[in-house]
Amino acid sequence: MKKPANLAQQLDHMLRQAVALQQNGALAEAQELYREILELKPRHFDALQLLGALALQGGRIEEGVDLLSKALAVNPKQSAVHSNLAYALNALHRFDEALASANRALALQPQFPDALNNRGNAQAGLDQPLDALASFDRAIALAADFAQAWNNRACVLRDLGRPADALASCDRALALQPGYAEAWSNRGNALSDMNEPHEAERSYQRALELAPGFVDAWNNLGLTQIDQDQHAQALASYQRALALNPEAAETHWNEALCLLQMGQLETGWQKYEWRWERSRIKASRRVMAQPFWLGDFSLAGKTILLHAEQGLGDTLQFCRYAAMVARLGAKVVLEVQPELRRLMSTLDGVNQIVEAGEPLPPFDCHCPLLSLPLALRTDLASIPSSTPYLLPSPLRRAHGVSVSTPTHKAASRSASCGPAATARTWRSFARTTRAVRSRSRASRRFSICPTCSSSACRKDRRRNNCRRANGPRMSWTTPASCTISPTLQRSSRTWIWSFPSTRPPRISPAHSTGRCGS
Repeated sequence: MKKPANLAQQLDHMLRQAVALQQNGALAEAQELYREILELKPRHFDALQLLGALALQGGRIEEGVDLLSKALAVNPKQSAVHSNLAYALNALHRFDEALASANRALALQPQFPDALNNRGNAQAGLDQPLDALASFDRAIALAADFAQAWNNRACVLRDLGRPADALASCDRALALQPGYAEAWSNRGNALSDMNEPHEAERSYQRALELAPGFVDAWNNLGLTQIDQDQHAQALASYQRALALNPEAAETHWNEALCLLQMGQLETGWQKYEWRWERSRIKASRRVMAQPFWLGDFSLAGKTILLHAEQGLGDTLQFCRYAAMVARLGAKVVLEVQPELRRLMSTLDGVNQIVEAGEPLPPFDCHCPLLSLPLALRTDLASIPSSTPYLLPSPLRRAHGVSVSTPTHKAASRSASCGPAATARTWRSFARTTRAVRSRSRASRRFSICPTCSSSACRKDRRRNNCRRANGPRMSWTTPASCTISPTLQRSSRTWIWSFPSTRPPRISPAHSTGRCGS
């Protein structure tokens, strides 16, 4: 009986040492001690959950999820650990699971502001803005000085088309925490929605003074500079963002649109292929056994499928490339939206038209319509501009074409683009296919500000502004962007790594468009 008692004392001594090391910032040494404890006792709850918190602090989110899950398998009654798991799952965009974890935390501790904040972030990630708003409001009712919840509340208010209320919520967050870079960026997003680009620019600049490495703020600054027709400055802002995060798909997308507006078509269309990495488009990318044609092999004697990928207007604009593809010796099959099938029957160069959703005929290769300018090496002189390339209903009747249903109204507008309008065409395309701001939940995206647990997510939001298809990202705070000042509290039986809502977020997610998760 003596040996187990000695082991228990040894483990308790090692745990206290590890906790002291972690509190003093000696994270590597603390991690080593936690792992030694787990070698001696693999189901040691404190070592599992504290090592999990340490992994989250270091940005090793998946490792943190694994450790926290193991801790909860040992002791499922710890609300803070459920909340921290919700934070981590939000950071991985596993919002359904994050919501379940936050709800478990709240079942154990209903008046838990951090868990409410993490639940709101999960609900926002699931496109449930009203539910998210209710969660953030409850968190604020319990902790009025919860700056991250005020910031995240601003994100969902913006999602709900209430930019003035979002601005007021950002201002509350900043009154509590003036150095809160994510809230400054979100403030700029709200002002941008309200068509106040000069004020928005000042807010983004303030965010960058506080956090020069804030990728989403650079992205959002670029968008506001485009609002002011400062394309060269916007391009420089996007390049600053990409130097910090070369894999930022939304920023590559915004840079592509800027380049197209500036008439730099070769680079612009190359960059435009980054659209396939955008979260809102990635899932809709067509995966086919046949090769993707980008002008890299001959089409002579081959059948190519050209397929619509975005809206009706994009199909109307880019279908004009079909004739150029046909002149390369290809047989062209064109797949379009049901609304445009009849109209497209007048398009030159197309051998067969297929309605989206119908079985496809045999083909050798394929290309999305919006990749054709890149595949065909389009420049300002070679944009196909002969008109009309589509025949609206009256002209079709004049040409003896039987018409049983009305054609899409936009067809006549698209067909009227002549040679003198080519530059305007691409500038118009780049403006209507508008860039995305990050939220801080994170920048045009949204990041989430954590307290007891954190959760970082980013998400595109549409702006309530006819000039943009998508609004700025919001910054929910992510781990990389927030200072971590957790405190350890000793309960009667366990240590809990607690990130109080009155302090900087525990494990705040990196901002770009976002919210801060607790």
